[in-house]
Amino acid sequence: MKSGLKQSHWIIIALLAAVAVAYALLIFVPQRAAIAEIRTELANKRQYVAQGGVLDARLKAVQQELDATNAYNAKSRAAAPTNKGLSSLFERISELVKSTGATTTRFDPEPAVPHEKITQITLSIGLTGSFPQILAFLSSLERLSPRVWVESVRLDAPPKDSEPMKGELSVAIFINNSDDSDYINRAE
Repeated sequence: MKSGLKQSHWIIIALLAAVAVAYALLIFVPQRAAIAEIRTELANKRQYVAQGGVLDARLKAVQQELDATNAYNAKSRAAAPTNKGLSSLFERISELVKSTGATTTRFDPEPAVPHEKITQITLSIGLTGSFPQILAFLSSLERLSPRVWVESVRLDAPPKDSEPMKGELSVAIFINNSDDSDYINRAE
C-alpha cells in the first residue's frame, strides 16, 4: 500500500508540475509580453501628461510675447504718418535742418517700397554745416515723432578748417497704409 501511495503522490506531483509548466508556457509568458507593452504605453502616456504642464507654460509665454508684439505693432501703426501726413513730416525735417543752422544741399525721397501694413520711403538728405550743427540735426532727427530710422550717415571732413563740413544721410520713414492694404489680420 505504501508503494501505491507513493506512486499516486508522484502522479499528482507530475500532474501539478505539468499544469504549472503549461500555465507558464501557454498563459504567463504570452501575457508577460502584453503586460510589458501595456507598461511601456502607460509610461509614454505618463510622460505625455507630464510634458503637458511644461507645454502649457511655454504656450502662455509665447502668447504673452505675441500679445506684446501685437501691442507694439498697433502702437507703431498708430504713430506712423499716412500719405497725407508725409509732406508735413518732410517740412518738419527741413525745419530741423534750418533750426540747427545747417544748410540742406539735397532732399530726395526715393520711390516707396510697400509692405503688408506699412510703406517704407527712404529719404536722402545732403547738408553742410559745422560738426556741432550736423550733430544737433541728427540728435533732433532721432527724437522726431513719428520715429524715423537713420540708415546711414557719411560725413566728409572739410579740406580747410574754415569751410563747412558736408554730410549725407539716408533716412527710412515708415508710413501707415492700412487703408490701402488688402492684408487680413490672421491673428484675430
